[in-house]
Amino acid sequence: MFVLIGFIVVIAGVLLGYTLHEGQIILLWQPTEFLIIGGALGD
Repeated sequence: MFVLIGFIVVIAGVLLGYTLHEGQIILLWQPTEFLIIGGALGD
């Protein structure tokens, strides 16, 4: 339970900090990186 709460707090903190520095959250979405990371883990 604490791990889930910690995960949510960390993700919220990163997203909030990014938007406070006038970043666009949509730029964090990189589907090709998930493909590369997933392919590397499959080896």
